[in-house]
Amino acid sequence: MSERIVSQTTFSRSMANDRKAGAYYTDLSHVKSCGTFFSFPEEDEVCCFDNSAGDGCALDNVTEECKGRKLFVNDIQAPTAALLREKGIFEAVANADYLTSFECTNSVFSFFWCNPPYGEDVATHERYEKRFVEKLYTHLSRGAVGVFVLPAYVLSDEKFARILLARYEVLHLYKFREPTYQEFKQTVAIVRRKDCNGYFKEELTAYLARVSSLEELPEVFEGVKVPVLPSSVSKVQNFKSRLFDAERWLDKVCSDTQLDATLGKHCSVRVFKNTVKYQPPMPLGDSHLAMQATCGIGSGAVGSEDAGNYHLQRGTVRRKKEMQVRPKKDGKGMETVEVDHAQVTIKIAEQVLGDDGRPELKITDLV
Repeated sequence: MSERIVSQTTFSRSMANDRKAGAYYTDLSHVKSCGTFFSFPEEDEVCCFDNSAGDGCALDNVTEECKGRKLFVNDIQAPTAALLREKGIFEAVANADYLTSFECTNSVFSFFWCNPPYGEDVATHERYEKRFVEKLYTHLSRGAVGVFVLPAYVLSDEKFARILLARYEVLHLYKFREPTYQEFKQTVAIVRRKDCNGYFKEELTAYLARVSSLEELPEVFEGVKVPVLPSSVSKVQNFKSRLFDAERWLDKVCSDTQLDATLGKHCSVRVFKNTVKYQPPMPLGDSHLAMQATCGIGSGAVGSEDAGNYHLQRGTVRRKKEMQVRPKKDGKGMETVEVDHAQVTIKIAEQVLGDDGRPELKITDLV
């Protein structure tokens, strides 16, 4: 049994979709049915793209008959993108808001799957479906084909129809099978990218007539297959988010020993806590510990700001002479001798508030 990951996006969703945790991943039986409409090349590479991938199962399943497929996916959620990378079946995974921060080489993908977020962008007052359709056009190669999964009320909207028909030739239109359609009102548009923008008035009239009486998506399409053109992965020179993820980059640097040695000290601060115990290769005796203190080893920032005990610490060693009374070597009586030894002193520097309320430096000797 495989687990499907569902995450909430920042896009608006219908109430029905909200009941499914904010993200509705296309039913896989419908996805597999859509795959039967296409004829994939036997040996050539085909670059396939999903700009709002979710768990990635839709693009994976709709292209399962394509031997030379190269799958590229994007998702707005960082945890979901991380899970997509772990699957290991995708050529590249981007974690970006497709409309604002996604960056990709133009005119490279010859096949796509697009189930865009549904709703209206409150900032621009434009529907997300419209904006996804427009931007996707720039990333598709000439003659590219694919699938749009859209709510019926959007598909039948004349304003949206003009945008769709200007950029794509609509090859097939269907609605989802019952009872799925009754709940989510989803439709399928199988399209081919046009070489240039524009449409005839007759196209719009015919399109609006088709969407007014849609048939259910057949489980297996028996008609003439839609040919999918080859596309080379070498042409995808850029596929990423324009936003710099500093934490993810730093994790990559720190996990590489050589990079960390070169760049780590310049891009991050190593946290030292006095609660962390390090195991040296050899246990150190008192004399070795004194030598370390003499060299200043072990001094520096200690503690943490979170614990409220962050301070500077410095060890010093001074030669000290003192008189001691001890038994004589022959065991007969006591004697007073002068002893010369090293005295280790730890100095602690802390910033405290003085009587006048101003910060001042307090230095304490910890012998």
